[in-house]
Amino acid sequence: MGSRKELSKDLHSKVTELYKDGKGYKKISKAFQIPVSTVQSLMKKCKIRESLDTKPRSGRPRKISAKTARRIVWDTKKNPQVTSGEKDSALEKNGVVISRSTIRRYVNKNELHGRVARKKSLLHQCHKKAWFHMPNNPLTRLTASVTT
Repeated sequence: MGSRKELSKDLHSKVTELYKDGKGYKKISKAFQIPVSTVQSLMKKCKIRESLDTKPRSGRPRKISAKTARRIVWDTKKNPQVTSGEKDSALEKNGVVISRSTIRRYVNKNELHGRVARKKSLLHQCHKKAWFHMPNNPLTRLTASVTT
């Protein structure tokens, strides 16, 4: 099935004006370079609905706008350690109220899942001592080769 393009309201109104003036489908289609079947369907819909407005699309409306979705992805790329709860509170300040699971869904959709906080090495003195005495430690191997 081919792709369809929705006609503008301006074109709708011009087509209906010409039709009301008594022009035929073929003359209208040549004037605006659109198919005759398009003119026919426009007039049929106009007679049934008595307005030029298009019907709303089927399906559930999106929770957030495309701009907000891009912002969530951008924030995640910029700072991967930020949790979804922190992102939620930041968005709430801007007036966007969504759940943390929705934020996670958009992050996962853009293949940014599995974000884990960066490993913090050697926080306390006991960790430093334990690291120094490990066999794979490069400093331990270096000091052992210097002493022999």
